[in-house]
Amino acid sequence: MGGAKNCPETPRQKMIGMMYLVLTAMLALNVSTDILNGFTMVDKSLHSSIDAATNRNTQLYADFKTAHDDNPEKTQEMYDQALLLHRQADSLFDYIQDFKTQIVILADGEKKVTERINSDEHGDPTRAINSKDNNNVTGQYALVNLASDGRTNGAHLRENITRYRDYLCKLVHEHDPHMEAEYQRIFATDEEYNEHDKCYYSWEEAVFHNMPVSASVTVLTKIQNDIRATEGQLIQYLMGRTDAADLRVNKYEAHVIPLTSDYVLRGGRYQARIVLAAVDSTKTPQYFVDGQEIGPDGLYDVLASNPGSKTIEGYLTFLDNEGNPIEVPFSHDYTVGEPAASVSNMELNAIYADYNNKYSVSVPGVSPGNVRIRVEGGQLTKDDKRGHIEVRTSVAPGQKVKIIVSADVDGSGKMVTMSQDEYVVRALPKPQGWIKLPNGKTVREKAAGTTLSAGNTEVVASYGDDVLLKLDFDIVGFQTRVNGKELRSNGSHFSADQMNQIKKLKKGTLIKIENVRYKPKGGGKESNLESFVIELV
Repeated sequence: MGGAKNCPETPRQKMIGMMYLVLTAMLALNVSTDILNGFTMVDKSLHSSIDAATNRNTQLYADFKTAHDDNPEKTQEMYDQALLLHRQADSLFDYIQDFKTQIVILADGEKKVTERINSDEHGDPTRAINSKDNNNVTGQYALVNLASDGRTNGAHLRENITRYRDYLCKLVHEHDPHMEAEYQRIFATDEEYNEHDKCYYSWEEAVFHNMPVSASVTVLTKIQNDIRATEGQLIQYLMGRTDAADLRVNKYEAHVIPLTSDYVLRGGRYQARIVLAAVDSTKTPQYFVDGQEIGPDGLYDVLASNPGSKTIEGYLTFLDNEGNPIEVPFSHDYTVGEPAASVSNMELNAIYADYNNKYSVSVPGVSPGNVRIRVEGGQLTKDDKRGHIEVRTSVAPGQKVKIIVSADVDGSGKMVTMSQDEYVVRALPKPQGWIKLPNGKTVREKAAGTTLSAGNTEVVASYGDDVLLKLDFDIVGFQTRVNGKELRSNGSHFSADQMNQIKKLKKGTLIKIENVRYKPKGGGKESNLESFVIELV
């Protein structure tokens, strides 16, 4: 696990080898503020679910302790298992919390994070992030930075989740295969096979590569929510494994145990199991939601059709030891969200005609391999199946191109439309001719003769150092004119004849760069730049 098999180069190797290019491209990424605020809303909702689950679990542990104190001989084995479960769940929960905090420290800085820890009512620096749209530090911390054992932090997290999942499955393997299968699905960390690249990608690469900070933190909070939800489910499972007939029950509580996340997308399904803790196994409760009985197993299954906050309200009834009916009410909240995806132009929020426009596409919580992209009004000229695409259009300026993103959000194979973003087509502005020096600096007025004749100086087409538009062009050729003498070059570098001429020139000589032919990188119509003059200094 942790990389590609039988492939020339894994995504992580590519990322390390091209780190400078990736970091530079990230600076131009512009993620929608509404999307980022949406992540914050989801994260807040998940924290509410975590708080409710934690309180519910605390009460369940207290009830289990009371039963143990009353009859330790009958409950000792399962009670010890419950205490071990508590330690295992807390350990993974806290590890993920620290994982989130370290990402936020990279994004916002240690000073700001420390201030938030001291001032925030929750003491949680991951709930008020400044650099929500930074999509570099998540991959840096998870896929590049190393843990104490020499592996990446993401690989270490994957192993911890896998170990916790295997522990849960071992607890229920003998008596409840359905719960085991559920935990295998919820905490799945297997490699994913990419049909396009014919490679296996690790879980951490699929989850953290190119994720904005707010998205990655929300995904990790979702895992924490799953930890608390499954912990509550297993406490009740262990209580049920004791001899319930010997336990005297003097307090009745109904619980809603989510089988899916408390945040679901429109079109997805929300499932929760309604249970009664510490009842006589010979007495089967009846379950009612909104006045309608839902079946003997307490499974609540409803299509999430409308977005917004939802409440499950109802009651369950059962007979006590003397045959008297007992009615116990319950209530539980969950949230249905609109489908959302982030589509960002890696150069500008515009699409230019006759140019390969670069975009970054991600759907939070969904592997890039389960995301599909379609373009109306243009062509998808590149899709690396890792969130980077290129779109080309030849329609007239002023018309629109639509990028449609759909995803398999639950692994069912059903594609759900996540976003439909329209971009107005613009004509590609004409760049200017510049001299690019060996140190990377560009000039167009003065340059040293020794620098121009060094062999690694070149003519480039650019919009200059101080503008936001930074597109790439190929120089087909150009010519120099000095005192009426013309010399030609094929390509962007000065020819041998041109460099020999420049070596003989005196300071103050004017060199005219003319007939500069260029075209957009990747192909396109060839055009000429305006001539410009360089003075030797």
